[in-house]
Amino acid sequence: MVVDDQAGNVAMFIDTNANGVRDAGEDTLALIGQTQADVDDFNTAAVTGYGSQLVDLASEQVTIHYNDLPTGAWVPDLTGFDGNDRIEIDRDAMVSGISGNDTASLSLQNRVTMSSQTQFNGSLSGVSSGSTAVFLSGSNLKFGHRTISATFPTSGGTVLHNNYLATGTLEGVIASNAGAIANNFQQVVFVTSAI
Repeated sequence: MVVDDQAGNVAMFIDTNANGVRDAGEDTLALIGQTQADVDDFNTAAVTGYGSQLVDLASEQVTIHYNDLPTGAWVPDLTGFDGNDRIEIDRDAMVSGISGNDTASLSLQNRVTMSSQTQFNGSLSGVSSGSTAVFLSGSNLKFGHRTISATFPTSGGTVLHNNYLATGTLEGVIASNAGAIANNFQQVVFVTSAI
């Protein structure tokens, strides 16, 4: 699946050739927690008649490729996300303004594979030395940035704490019910832009 813009409306589409780009003819909406009413609303807003396909994370191997922030009802529900699923974040596409967004809120650093985990104030992240981050905040998976990195003394040495926010123009919730990510964070990666 690819999260992409269609006439100013961001939704999830079945990426039939799995190239991370919504190509011509890839017009089937992927439903992960959405309803037929959401499809009807999207079709009205986009002035078209897209079809839809239910996606079951618990029984299917799924890759969700983000080129843009999903909006409204199109934030996927990750209930059932497990070891055979994957999330790809195309950071260049996310911050390039492909939907006319301003790129000033995020600075680009080298891409990192998010395999380590840091816990702070209920958030998990696996980003190292860059301002762009994907992290858990409660049950939501968010795309945002690191705001604080500090070392605190403990009885056994020191502990590094990081704090993350998703408050910028190009930042926000990218998935709900994402608690399973805590056990599968190695399956959330930044990828080279396909756009």
